[in-house]
Amino acid sequence: MPSWAVNKLDLVKPSTRVRDFFDAILGQIRANLFFLDYAPIDVLSAHTGENLDRLFQSIERIEKHAQRTLGTGQLNRLLQQALEAHPTFGPRQSSTQIMYATQIDFKEADSIRPPTFLLFVNDPQTLTDDYRRYLEGKIREQLGYYGLPILFRLRSRH
Repeated sequence: MPSWAVNKLDLVKPSTRVRDFFDAILGQIRANLFFLDYAPIDVLSAHTGENLDRLFQSIERIEKHAQRTLGTGQLNRLLQQALEAHPTFGPRQSSTQIMYATQIDFKEADSIRPPTFLLFVNDPQTLTDDYRRYLEGKIREQLGYYGLPILFRLRSRH
């Protein structure tokens, strides 16, 4: 799972310039890597060890969040509320219907796996990328999933 470590904090002194550095460099990183907006950025100095503990805290937090699961009933209620609040219309101007959703369980895996949700929908082509990001945001509101991408697998009801 991506976690960004920005090194060379020891070269940004005095500390009054650190805030300016953070604002400039972190803004640039977020703008260029907008598709990884869930990934934490830890600014540190490998030379002095400053903030190195924050990097390891981020890694532990990602591992902890990777163990979280959203129950099927809770997930389906959440998605139903999201659909009711903001109905979707795809390229064919038809509404996406999510009949059922469940989280895929990867607990047997040795590595950290991103939370993955299987959605049974009327037509997978009607679920746009924008609407997937909207659903991802709703799931993040519920469980966070710090530092982890949220993946959707779509299955047609046919």
